[in-house]
Amino acid sequence: MDNNLSLKELLSDEFEKRRRKNPTYSLRTFSQSLDVDHSTLSKIIRGKRKTTRKMVVKAAKELHLDSEITTKLLENILSDGRSIARFSPLSFDHIKILAEWFHYAIFELVNTKNFDPHPKAIALQLDITIDEAKDAVERLKRVGLIEENSSGSLKQASKNITTFRNEFTTPALKLLQKKLMERSLRALEEIPLELRDHSGMTMSINSKYLKEVKLRIKNFRRALCDEFQVDTERDSVYQLAVSFFPLTKMDKELE
Repeated sequence: MDNNLSLKELLSDEFEKRRRKNPTYSLRTFSQSLDVDHSTLSKIIRGKRKTTRKMVVKAAKELHLDSEITTKLLENILSDGRSIARFSPLSFDHIKILAEWFHYAIFELVNTKNFDPHPKAIALQLDITIDEAKDAVERLKRVGLIEENSSGSLKQASKNITTFRNEFTTPALKLLQKKLMERSLRALEEIPLELRDHSGMTMSINSKYLKEVKLRIKNFRRALCDEFQVDTERDSVYQLAVSFFPLTKMDKELE
């Protein structure tokens, strides 16, 4: 990734892209989509004003920037003559953990019998690179999710990984779900039916019940973990992916 990546360049490129599609598209309209002041945006694009952490967050949401780009933009801003101790490494580590599926897998893998903590063994188990395994273990240690036990192996230092509540999680979680879907497709092709379950249901409902449906799915996921993770002889790490989404356009999309 380009270490000189700047929000100024991304915003300028995006504005010009939108103008090519619509010659009447104005900077004021662009600023409204970003929820920033028109004059502030103009100064940032002209290089007359430094970008801020808050501006990066707004741009990440509007431009659908992935977690890696968002992190790099933040690093470039915060390293510009100011201390980054208040934001790094935890904030950036949390973003990477949320965005990469194998952090969750390693967090659970340490609970399996005959677990081998060496990066090469972890990489082989999860079909990732040794560097990815090594970096992920160190990142999980830094945020206090796993730790070394007295025998030199690894153990969970926290009961669960949950969503870290900050404004950077949305693009990271989108990237995570995308990668998990890709893994699910691989499993569909490569894993025998008796070792997996791919199923679905199509149903018509009143959308006013959506919150209740989401709550029940959440409770189901947690109940499943509570019931089956009490076994001390765990030998595999599985991923539960439940998707509930509209096949028809919602009323507000049709307006």
